[in-house]
Amino acid sequence: MALAAIPRPELIRTAAISPDPVYQGLRIVRCQTDEMAEKHYSNNRYEFQHLPADYTPVTAVLCHKGAVGQMFGERGRVVAMLHPNLKMFTQLIQYDPSNPPRENYAALEMTRAHDQTQSDFKGQKAANKDDFKNYILEGIWGNRTLFLPVITGWQSRTVFERTVFVAFDEGDANAMYGMLYLPKAPVMQADGQTQTAALFAVADSRDAVDAGALENLLVTVEIELNVDERKAGQSFADRNGRGSKKNRNLVIGFDTL
Repeated sequence: MALAAIPRPELIRTAAISPDPVYQGLRIVRCQTDEMAEKHYSNNRYEFQHLPADYTPVTAVLCHKGAVGQMFGERGRVVAMLHPNLKMFTQLIQYDPSNPPRENYAALEMTRAHDQTQSDFKGQKAANKDDFKNYILEGIWGNRTLFLPVITGWQSRTVFERTVFVAFDEGDANAMYGMLYLPKAPVMQADGQTQTAALFAVADSRDAVDAGALENLLVTVEIELNVDERKAGQSFADRNGRGSKKNRNLVIGFDTL
């Protein structure tokens, strides 16, 4: 006797989630304020919930940063603030500046930033990576308290239309708490390249694995979404330009204002 097939509800395609103009067109599932959206999400009705090979889901705060509003146009930024452990950090970021993955950086609109990063890591940054790695390992061994700066990065606009944020708390007009479904594509660092390279090196070390650091070492990351190479270059120039220790000749090439 043939068993009757269990009916499967049709999945809600990611493309069917309306882009939110307040967040530069990011697709947002508002579970707190949309009862039907919450029901669909709880019942795993969304396409992105069934694509583990394409997304890394991570708890995040989605927020506006900088000057926002109509008068500022695209100068306002859409940023996700994350607090992953070391294992999730490497899965999210993917881009180890000292040993980058093999990607088509032209297709990702990352060619210029990638080339500059590789040029930088042929110099002092390569040596600094080992110093930072040793500092982190000392913290893992319990010899010191770690003070790790926030790592800031960006993900290409080429994957932005596939990015989804599921909002659980919308109480703040300029920030939402929820789950970010981040496409599995490299996140380039705007600031914190040396620390990122050191963290990748630590994650590959036996000492970190034996000490449980993959689960217990926590990192704070800020990822700007919907960024092209021009915006990424300007971000580098603004962060490392006026009044900083960076080489002005290096920074000025990215300053487009």
